[in-house]
Parts: sequence; C-alpha cells; structure tokens
Amino acid sequence: MDYQSVSQAVEKGGSIREAAKLLKKSYTAVQWWLARNGYKVVKKASLVPIHADQTKGE
Repeated sequence: MDYQSVSQAVEKGGSIREAAKLLKKSYTAVQWWLARNGYKVVKKASLVPIHADQTKGE
C-alpha cells in the first residue's frame, strides 16, 4: 500500500472499512498502515442550503 492508493480508496469509499474493500485488504491492515504512517481519516462536514419552501413557515 502507498499513500496514493490508500488516499484514493478512502476518498472513494468514504470510510476505512470501504477503503479496505476497494484495496482488497483487511480493515485491520488499513488501520495499521494509517497509524504506522501517521495518518487518520476525518469526515468533512459540508453545509447544504435548506430548500426555500421550508424556511417560510408553510
């Protein structure tokens, strides 16, 4: 495993577990690689506008 393959799998899969499936590795192996190389997976939050009809109190 290298940084590029792990990074792409995490971005595509959205979690360590899904990244492991994409990489055809165990969840533990991916966790171990991340820890050994000083990385962690963080979930990014994003704001989504509320539909205009919902803000008018209808």
